[in-house]
Amino acid sequence: MRFKAQTSLEYILTYGWAIFIIIIVIGFFILLGLIIYYAALFGLHLLNSTSSFWKAIGIIILGVIAYILIRILFGILDYLLMYKVKKSWSNVKKSWSDIEIIFQKRHNMLTKLIDSVSGYIKDENGVIAEITQLQSIWELIPQDDIQFKINISNKITASLKSIFAVAEKYPDLKADKNFQQLQQSITELETELANKEEEYNNNVNIFNKKIQKFPSNMVARRAARICKYYEEQPLFQVSRRRKEE
Repeated sequence: MRFKAQTSLEYILTYGWAIFIIIIVIGFFILLGLIIYYAALFGLHLLNSTSSFWKAIGIIILGVIAYILIRILFGILDYLLMYKVKKSWSNVKKSWSDIEIIFQKRHNMLTKLIDSVSGYIKDENGVIAEITQLQSIWELIPQDDIQFKINISNKITASLKSIFAVAEKYPDLKADKNFQQLQQSITELETELANKEEEYNNNVNIFNKKIQKFPSNMVARRAARICKYYEEQPLFQVSRRRKEE
């Protein structure tokens, strides 16, 4: 019994303010509705007056009521549209966050892979130099430059295929346990990355369509003045083809 009372008290303390605010908001809209209702009745009553002055007052009252109702309607519509755009953007951001986690894992493994293969394929300096350079470029990419990250990621994927193809010519390297583990781990990461890229592309397509179509494009343009991310986002162009490979 004491446990139930304690649980109820914790619930009230946790959600009390939220419940209080909801009650205040509901009460406000009920009061506003009553005011508008009786004001409208009063305005209609004045329209039936024989005096032109009171008729004019009635028209003004009804005009103000109509203006308030239109503003409330557009405010609700604006909120719903912005909510949909924000929700769609959250899905894009979540998908990109998942991809960045894979990027970081792959980046760490590439460093180990370069160290592992350097002693075996000394005659293939071009391949090693290419992926080393891509690694260096990757570390300098600004955090918010999604398009550049996509471009470099695609080049890293192509470079990895070159390294694994070259490794086929070196039996000692292929037999190296460390290389085998790295190759398997990186291959699994690339497969996971291809899946996440497809998920990201789906979310970006939905988001891009929302901010391009009326009426949600209106709120997206206004939001883009504050946050640049409410603009059209780039896609992974090769994710589907890579997955099929």
